[in-house]
Amino acid sequence: MSAPPRPGANGWLGEVEGLQVNLNAAMAMLTSLNRTSTDGRPRLVDLGMPLFTDPPAHHSGSTT
Repeated sequence: MSAPPRPGANGWLGEVEGLQVNLNAAMAMLTSLNRTSTDGRPRLVDLGMPLFTDPPAHHSGSTT
């Protein structure tokens, strides 16, 4: 039985790079899934506190 073909010898470097990108994305997704909660509830996300830099606008009208 002969050795499998080498990517560089056959001009397959682009395909190999594409497969590596896909593998890296799949590994990142698996890592992300492993960090999710196991009880089925979504994880909490810290959205932080909003930062208001402008003073509130004042309206000079009737509020009735």
